[in-house]
Amino acid sequence: MKEVDKVFVLNRGLYLGIFFSIFPFIDLLFGEDMSSKTYYIIFYGLWFVITVYLIYFFGKENRAISDLFDFRSAFRIMFLVSAIGFSLLTVTRITLWNIFYTDKYIELNESRETKLSVYALEYAQSSLDEAYKGGNISSDEYEESLTIIENQINQAQEITKERWDFRKKNGISKTLFLGSLVYDLFFISIINLILALIIRRKQEIA
Repeated sequence: MKEVDKVFVLNRGLYLGIFFSIFPFIDLLFGEDMSSKTYYIIFYGLWFVITVYLIYFFGKENRAISDLFDFRSAFRIMFLVSAIGFSLLTVTRITLWNIFYTDKYIELNESRETKLSVYALEYAQSSLDEAYKGGNISSDEYEESLTIIENQINQAQEITKERWDFRKKNGISKTLFLGSLVYDLFFISIINLILALIIRRKQEIA
């Protein structure tokens, strides 16, 4: 890799990492008062849209300064930028949640998982109620299905409680966030493949 590409990758990777690292601090400062809907909109929807835009923008930026820009080089540059960004995010997560605010991390995420279980039960019960009122299932089938759902939700809640009780006692393992890094890199590699194809395709058309 040429020196200009190394500088580009490092700089853009740091920019991306700083953007990623904003989100754990948002969670720390505002997560407790944030509704589940708002949380998923910000941490999944907004995060995804901005991340895709930034990586695409960096890819186009590199295309403008690179002498050789084919699909392979486009993917490599964007993946390396993404890898640096996610690595910085992992350092931020470990520093913030493993070292300084472990109890806060456990509190926030245990609460979210519990709320998801409650929402799943409410949604399933609502669907059953509609099916029963519409005459699609009998009263016996309704009661049986509701019992099965409640048992499954209760089991899920017990597993969730046991997992977080263990973390309350033993703390948050760094491997939790290292595992997230592996997943993030796999996920972003797919996005990078798609974006590299788009950028390369637009270059051919131009």
